[in-house]
Amino acid sequence: MEFAPGAAAHAYHFVQLRDYVAILARTPDGLYPLVRQFRPAVEADTLEFPAGMLDEGETPEQCCRRELEEETGFVAGRALRLGSFYSDTGRLTNQTHVYAVEAIRPVEHFAPEPGITLELADERQFLEYVRSGAFHHQLHLGVLGMLWLAGPTPAASLEEAWERLFPAAVGRARN
Repeated sequence: MEFAPGAAAHAYHFVQLRDYVAILARTPDGLYPLVRQFRPAVEADTLEFPAGMLDEGETPEQCCRRELEEETGFVAGRALRLGSFYSDTGRLTNQTHVYAVEAIRPVEHFAPEPGITLELADERQFLEYVRSGAFHHQLHLGVLGMLWLAGPTPAASLEEAWERLFPAAVGRARN
């Protein structure tokens, strides 16, 4: 690859992947579904938002709804696209599409995918996972940032950010 006109060509390596969806969901009682799973690339269990790659011909929203149900057993209600970003402009071709989703109810007879454990965390517990490094998937930390910055000014809390996107949802969670 030639990086500038007239410059010598250099080998350049990159990976072509399908686009990816990351989902920050919240249940009616104010809990955030998180998934814990073993990741061979880092040889460790990780705590993440529900997420996955788009199937052939699938839209990002369709993928969002499918992945939420497959990984957490929750049906997606309103799904708001917060935006998209490139996962790694230096090495990867794909984009991450970010959604905030109302997880409206559990599906009947849910059986988690092999190797995935569902955790439901309230805001305090989730933020403790972030602060302690237990939740440290960089793309998913970017999702959190997109939620906080979704309004005209940064939100003071996850609850405030959620209220801006889903005004009636937070009121229902408090009752």
